[in-house]
Amino acid sequence: MYSKNRFKNLSQKEIYGLIFCSFLVVRLIFVFVLKSYFPQLEIFPDSERYNMLSSQIMEGNFDLDGGTFLVAPVYPYFLTLIKMLFGEYWIWAAPMIQIGLSCLSGVYFYKLSKVLFESEQIAILGVLGYCFYPFTMWYVHSISQETIYQTLLIFSIYHFVVGLKNQKEKHLIFSAILFSVCFLTKSIILFYSPFIAISIYLFFKKNWKQNLRMVIIYSFICLVFTLPSGINNLKTHGVYTISSGGLGFFLSLSNNENIGRSIGVFKYTKGLNEFDYTFGRPFELKQDPNAKKYLPKERDQLYMEEGKKWIMENPKKLFFLSLTKVQKFLTPGFSISHHPFNKWVISFILGLPIYFFGYFGIWKGLKANFKLHSWILFLIISMSVFSIFFLNQSRFRVVTMEGFYLMYAAFGWFTFLEWAKKRRTKLIE
Repeated sequence: MYSKNRFKNLSQKEIYGLIFCSFLVVRLIFVFVLKSYFPQLEIFPDSERYNMLSSQIMEGNFDLDGGTFLVAPVYPYFLTLIKMLFGEYWIWAAPMIQIGLSCLSGVYFYKLSKVLFESEQIAILGVLGYCFYPFTMWYVHSISQETIYQTLLIFSIYHFVVGLKNQKEKHLIFSAILFSVCFLTKSIILFYSPFIAISIYLFFKKNWKQNLRMVIIYSFICLVFTLPSGINNLKTHGVYTISSGGLGFFLSLSNNENIGRSIGVFKYTKGLNEFDYTFGRPFELKQDPNAKKYLPKERDQLYMEEGKKWIMENPKKLFFLSLTKVQKFLTPGFSISHHPFNKWVISFILGLPIYFFGYFGIWKGLKANFKLHSWILFLIISMSVFSIFFLNQSRFRVVTMEGFYLMYAAFGWFTFLEWAKKRRTKLIE
């Protein structure tokens, strides 16, 4: 359908090198020119926590209790390694390594697009969007999980799609390894894991026994990767964690009066501080002077009970709150509830064509080959569940979804041009 020869004079290695260098230049300009970056922990609200935990690890304290929940292990240990290698210059080294990983993710983004659409033009347009779209690199210089998580997810999805398409166990094993490190970086992607098992069972091979065997192998690899931090948390806090611990915290954080007011669903009530939940202080727990002394398992149970209680007592408010979360999940840009209007407008205008053509491209892809493109539908479903029932955060949507939206937006755009060309030909005839 589409031309594949636009870059016929370049080898694949040359294209990979061009993509990597383009990403590097754009990200360095973004960080040091547009953002006027100078290394500092204050640039991201979670940075101090990761700095503290990594310093504890260097001192032999492997407790990853972040105060409100047990933290996923990969990023604190990543910072520990950076501190060991670079000493006092670690705060420069970490962002530079993250920028390098982001550049490498561009190469795999291009490779994944070629596997999905078998078109050089679509792959190039998609990777250009991923290169220049500011929100996919918004956190590349911050001391936070986002860039490593985004990179690992793209790596894992690439091998997952190739494994299913070509029926190659080797690629699914690579995917399992990368997915394990990914969910040990940011646990929200665990909501996607049931769909991985479903996809392998339904789409890998025609023999259901072989597919079930592959599901078991994939799951076993993921389980093995959880053992070090899981056993450590079991010994330290009496709870085995697959990644981070804190589902109850996120349930209570996302279902309460304050979150409803902060995103404009409920009217402001005098006497309630809308930032209580931002700092992990639900109303009942903040009244308990012993709350911080609870073990993480007990603390999370208290959060869970408080979240459930509010849900059961406020079904009407829950309905309207959930509708707003759905709207925010499907809408591009920053949250208008938390950012200045002019900043929101710019982000909305930049994201609107990507979302429009992205959703269109996803629909066309699923219609043409459901097996090949089902992964993106399942990713949308899994992230929507987390966003609606647990925590709606635009940065989670950006680092998990928007890169892939850019890929499908390129496909949607070329599909639209093809349709317009055919329609124009018919009108002329």
